[in-house]
Amino acid sequence: VLGAQKTLALGHGPLTAVTMGVFTGCIGGVLRDVLCGRTPWIFRSELYATASLAGAVVFVLVSPSGNPAIAMWAAFLTVVFV
Repeated sequence: VLGAQKTLALGHGPLTAVTMGVFTGCIGGVLRDVLCGRTPWIFRSELYATASLAGAVVFVLVSPSGNPAIAMWAAFLTVVFV
């Protein structure tokens, strides 16, 4: 979500924001797993990328409401309950 938020703040379009949201979410997970000495979760299951995509899409769709906290909560709840 932070990648999508920053991309929108820099004035880029929604597709770029979703792409950066997914990219930063997945790469963050890969770095975490590599630093812990584990096989990255994204290489074992596509669920990680799907959750990142769902969260980024919901964030980008809700962020025009003008309240980033609501957009972040909507993205969080989507990822948790999907």
